[in-house]
Amino acid sequence: MSDAPEETRPPTIEDLVGLARALNAQQAKYIVIGGMAMLQHGMPRHTDDLDFLYETSRENQIRLRTVLATLPDRAILEIGEDEDWATLGTIRINDAITVDLMPAACGIDYEAALPRVEIIEVRGVKIPFANASLLLETKRTWREKDQIDAVFLREKIAREQSGKR
Repeated sequence: MSDAPEETRPPTIEDLVGLARALNAQQAKYIVIGGMAMLQHGMPRHTDDLDFLYETSRENQIRLRTVLATLPDRAILEIGEDEDWATLGTIRINDAITVDLMPAACGIDYEAALPRVEIIEVRGVKIPFANASLLLETKRTWREKDQIDAVFLREKIAREQSGKR
């Protein structure tokens, strides 16, 4: 929530694994999308944040808040404890790293995304990532990096489909 993104650093895979471990321990409902998901699909690229599509129930918001409050600056606490996140749209948490919490991405919410999640074990932690087709749908934006990601994903999906025939 801080307005000082220059104070954050790019997230590492260790950051993702640590948060995922804590989110899993809380039984939080989330899906990794964005740059970290692109890395898992084989596209080497830089990312400035961790993007999570999340289930919007109050219980899940409490689970997410509990975990994100363990980040060094505790920036999540700038959001009132009784605030309904679903009314806020995408929430950007600028802490040591930046975490974007999205109730939907390109019109796709958590429930609609669930059938297209791949659980990938990274350094001993099972992490729910968007599969290639779901990730492609979240790339329907005007941003140049999303358009580049979409080309990569379409090619990956085509290769996978031709390999299955």
